[in-house]
Amino acid sequence: MITSYVAALLIGQSTLKADRVDMGIRLRRLDEAWASASEDRKKLAVKTINDSVMGFFTGNFESVCKGLDYATAELKGTKPAARDSLIFRVRPQIYEPGEQVEVRIGWAYSNLMQPLTVHWEGHAFELKPGEMITKKVKTQERMMPMIYPPFHNSVRGTEDFEVNGVRLDSGSAWLVNARRFETMRLSEDSIWRAAAELVGRARSEGIESPLTVADSVARMDSVLPEKQDELLPVYAKEGDTIIRLSAPNAPYGKVKDFKKVLIVLHGAGGSENMFPESYGSGKFVKKAVADGWLVLSPQATRSAVKDCRAWLNGHGVDLDALVVAGHSMGGGLALGAVADDVDAIVTFAPAGGKAPEGVPFFVAVGAHEMAMLKGSVDALGKQATEFKTYANAEHLMVVAEATDDAWAFVKRVTGS
Repeated sequence: MITSYVAALLIGQSTLKADRVDMGIRLRRLDEAWASASEDRKKLAVKTINDSVMGFFTGNFESVCKGLDYATAELKGTKPAARDSLIFRVRPQIYEPGEQVEVRIGWAYSNLMQPLTVHWEGHAFELKPGEMITKKVKTQERMMPMIYPPFHNSVRGTEDFEVNGVRLDSGSAWLVNARRFETMRLSEDSIWRAAAELVGRARSEGIESPLTVADSVARMDSVLPEKQDELLPVYAKEGDTIIRLSAPNAPYGKVKDFKKVLIVLHGAGGSENMFPESYGSGKFVKKAVADGWLVLSPQATRSAVKDCRAWLNGHGVDLDALVVAGHSMGGGLALGAVADDVDAIVTFAPAGGKAPEGVPFFVAVGAHEMAMLKGSVDALGKQATEFKTYANAEHLMVVAEATDDAWAFVKRVTGS
């Protein structure tokens, strides 16, 4: 049943600005376009991607989003459409069937735009160029998905919205049984505690990537209580570091059963979701998971690798192999993580760092890397165990272009 909505239309005083959510959506679009683009189209898009990457370092997500939209259009051989510059939020991000939510729709950046009609939850919203609208909407009453085994698709279904007949991913709203999960009593050592905290944040203030949090809630709804401690968490927390986990056959299996671990560190402006979802649609992480590795993708800070080690130790992991990898800023952090237990280091266009002593390391750079980094990366590469330059890559897509070579290097030096 679709109920009527109470409109609270606010125009002109826009408080909705592009942020990491919007960048992440566009990176996924760019990844998909890059994978199917010809080499000639990649060459055309390289400069636009590099220009947009500069916004990562300053947190200027408006310019990043615009650059990524234009680069994606170049890869496809099209022109950016007005709908590409939309941004969309629902508060709370994780909500219940029939719950009243606040919907905000606006623009990621200024452009020559046309009026658009946006459809969501059975309602139609008219959006004019330069305006933001905010409305209170009672969501549809529907049956909750109770799918076992639980997968991401079990919580999808309401985050898509339609613009002039085109379906888009809002990246901001999921329908799950959030309130029941919030009220459950979780012990300090529960594997679900970090997810519970993130659910609360998503409902009160908003978080960058609620999809995997919603997935955790769906698992809790779908699994018998006595089986919960046999599942791998999607998110973990150690100290102040949030860690996203990827593993074979997840969510089944215990952390301590893994012997090979890959820690991946994102670049500036990114998050723990970058390596699993972007950088070639998570290609590097998928390679590791397919070969039986546990992958930890933390928020990249100077304490990230230390916190990941502490988390592994706390779960009794006895390592046969540990590899640390990173892109850009994360590449510099990876180079600084050299220790007796590290078997190899992989860097993609590292921003900073020096050659590690006694540890084999791989360096990848795009032929069209930004001038401010190209020289230093090339100099580091000359000291590397393996150094490769990719003809059509720049700062961002070098990860996707170099993944096959980088993972072959990991397998070779670790003997796996």
